Amino acid sequence: MAYYQIFIFLCVFLLFTIAESPPQARLPSPPPHSFIFALQWPRSFCNTAQRIHDPCIFPIPSSHGFKIHGLWPQDSSGNPMENCQPSASLNKAAVNKYSFIADLQNYWPNLMGQDFTFWKHEWDKHGTCSGQTPEDYFLKAIDLIKFIDNEMQTTILNCFSTEKLPPGAVYAPSKFPSAILKFAHLVANITCNFDFAGRNQLHEIRFCTDGNGVLRNCPHLMNWRNSVIYNMRGCNTQGILFPA
Repeated sequence: MAYYQIFIFLCVFLLFTIAESPPQARLPSPPPHSFIFALQWPRSFCNTAQRIHDPCIFPIPSSHGFKIHGLWPQDSSGNPMENCQPSASLNKAAVNKYSFIADLQNYWPNLMGQDFTFWKHEWDKHGTCSGQTPEDYFLKAIDLIKFIDNEMQTTILNCFSTEKLPPGAVYAPSKFPSAILKFAHLVANITCNFDFAGRNQLHEIRFCTDGNGVLRNCPHLMNWRNSVIYNMRGCNTQGILFPA
């Protein structure tokens, strides 16, 4: 009987000890090895089956053309780094005081509603792993899109038009990253999705940076003719729509 009482006492003692133990401190995340800088074509985001019940705002923002989707940290293996600091919340009042708020609204709009909702989502999921303050994180994205435009001496949309790739037609998917390489001197990737009618279409252009956010070529292969083999995820090699 005495052994049984001692056993019960020890069990109760352990339960209270565990309950009162302070939570383990979360280890700081390692700095990013690289970033993906994703730009999306608004019409390709807004004309999919997903938007039937969750539509975009109207009119669809079109100034400048491609809009920022996100700046996404990657680890040394190329895996996404996400949700690193749940307590590092984004302050709306502070964001509204950024000196570049007008650029943020222009280049990084929420195609489905309130801008801050989108910015908060991107900060919570990706920005908290960037090793930067919220202001530095968002400013880095704005600086990147401006640098790309400056490097090309035009916008991405105008670059495509110059290369006879205006919206409203079907093109070989490799023509888009080839135009980026010609004008911006960078190897970029593209991704494709499907519109309401099931047509494969250009969705995003994804640039790559190092861990400091400096643009560099995305990882790629070369063919036997020493030409770049582009990463074109989800794209039909026979042709993709660039929706107008």
